[in-house]
Amino acid sequence: MDSIGYLGIFVALVGLAGALWAARAHFRSRAQVEAARRWLDAPGKVLSTDIQQRGGGSASRRTAYYYFPLIHYSYVVNGRERQGSRLRFGLTSTRSRAGAAQILAPWPVGAAIQVRYDPDDPDQSVLEPGKAAGNLLLVSIACGVVFLIGAAIMMLAVRGVFSADVSGHWHVRFEAEGVTYEGDLEAHRGAGPLTLAFTTPEGRKRVREDCTLTRNRQHVLVRCANPQLIEGGGSYSPDNFNLTYEGASRLTGSINSNGNAVGNATFTR
Repeated sequence: MDSIGYLGIFVALVGLAGALWAARAHFRSRAQVEAARRWLDAPGKVLSTDIQQRGGGSASRRTAYYYFPLIHYSYVVNGRERQGSRLRFGLTSTRSRAGAAQILAPWPVGAAIQVRYDPDDPDQSVLEPGKAAGNLLLVSIACGVVFLIGAAIMMLAVRGVFSADVSGHWHVRFEAEGVTYEGDLEAHRGAGPLTLAFTTPEGRKRVREDCTLTRNRQHVLVRCANPQLIEGGGSYSPDNFNLTYEGASRLTGSINSNGNAVGNATFTR
């Protein structure tokens, strides 16, 4: 697998982690909504409100900003004043300042309010107990999409879609007419020497030939010429390989000699 494949793994893991976190937080906020139905009410007062801008980008990229409505209030339980800042369960944000202001509109500073609090833990409170922000669900879906994108990148990388460069050290092995040929191809910028060793009834032989590698998507052609026997005697015909990417480090296909397919070949690196 090449570097793009590892990038795909990283993207997929980030997307998966984000999706799981957001989904868990979303369902937790929904469970809190149900639990808050049994909470009690207490009188309170709005102390302050604010809108916080988060995110970044230039003026031409306002979609990079999010606006969070913030509120601070007090309430009294069993004669003791407490303070809270939870408006709704979940992550409440909008894509515009006006949207955040609209959420805060029912809660003007100084207004007398009713606060819902947990009788088992009075410091836990909320102003809108029946509402859960939907942002976490959207985040979970978005992260799920990121996970799928990362997984797709990883799968394509495994298949070698992004590895257009076929340069490098390849170990070559093939069989033809009962003889096993094995050696190494050193390819640089799609060309290089192939050295093979094999044994025939005449004894051990070694041959060197010049090869070029051409890739078109998943299809790789290796054409060789000028074979020279560097050990043993006799003659040797140039080899040509018709290969398919099975991964960034593996090619498989057929070996052709004199225009005829004579066996199966495997290239690994």
